[in-house]
Amino acid sequence: QIRNYEYVYTASDGYFFALDNGIAFLNKNENKKKSNYPLDLVLRTVIAHDGYKKNERHLMIRQLTGDYPKIPYRYRNLLFTIASPNYSSDYKIVCRLKGLEINWSPLNGSLEKEYARISPGAYTFQAKITNDNGEEKRLSYHFSISAPWYSSTAAYIVYFILILALLIFSYLYLSKYINRQKTRIELEQQQIQKIQKEQQEREIMRLENEKLEADLLYKGKELSSTAMSVMQKKELLSGIHKRLSELSKEKSLETVKEKINRMIKEIGFNIADDNEWKIFEKNFDLIHDKFFRTLKEQWPDLTSNDLRHCAYLRLNLSTKEIANLLNITTRGVEVGRYRLRKKLGVPPEKDLREFMIELK
Repeated sequence: QIRNYEYVYTASDGYFFALDNGIAFLNKNENKKKSNYPLDLVLRTVIAHDGYKKNERHLMIRQLTGDYPKIPYRYRNLLFTIASPNYSSDYKIVCRLKGLEINWSPLNGSLEKEYARISPGAYTFQAKITNDNGEEKRLSYHFSISAPWYSSTAAYIVYFILILALLIFSYLYLSKYINRQKTRIELEQQQIQKIQKEQQEREIMRLENEKLEADLLYKGKELSSTAMSVMQKKELLSGIHKRLSELSKEKSLETVKEKINRMIKEIGFNIADDNEWKIFEKNFDLIHDKFFRTLKEQWPDLTSNDLRHCAYLRLNLSTKEIANLLNITTRGVEVGRYRLRKKLGVPPEKDLREFMIELK
């Protein structure tokens, strides 16, 4: 029995009512309330915005087959608004974004559904309304989100061109760098070779100088030996000449005198021999840096004896040694020195020996 209703009784499948003239039965399963409106569901608006809702775009609701909107990447935030004339609690509305969601989700009381930061691609917004009788009505909205400019085909072409240009630039830069390094290495090798060559030349020059010094030392020794030999020979010959001269004055046979005179002539001839002097002059000129050539060029009127006298003075020989070498007396050496001073124009206060040593 239903409380406060004295004449209503419940049953498992309905209700019993007591009437004035009988009993009435209401079957719950056959007498559900029917809606006065058919199931219907429409898409009111589709708004694409930049996420801050400062820039919005209202998309067309009506769609032709294949004519689906392509939304720029900047406006990848979408707000869907749905309308339905069915307001009874017996109806249920759900939706999903195919391509992003698999399961259906119920709409809020305002019948709005928003999706933020949708990735580039093709999508279908689906919504459906159902009642307790299992009836349903669906709607679909197809659209696609464009890729950002940096992921577009044109951008990839630009990337390809830039990468290709970078590769070409890198190749040219590396080639130029390698050529610079190669040139630098070649210059360094040339510099090293130049330094090595200069070192070799200096070493050769040093060896040549050492050889020259050795030769000069040898020539100097040879020159000194020659000078000493000449001095000894002339002293010996002078002594023999003197003794034979005294012997020739003695009274003796004519044949002896004739032989002695012949010997005197031969010895005198040997004393006047210039062969040794030529060797001496050659070695002296080599050691003393063309001494005789300088004398001959500056004072061409010098005689052979003058040149010999100059050489002996440069050797710093004494008056007596010069007299023996020239086969004259010390007085003759002093006279020759006086005449030599006049020819050379050496002033009286200048020592002639020093003048010869300093002459270059």
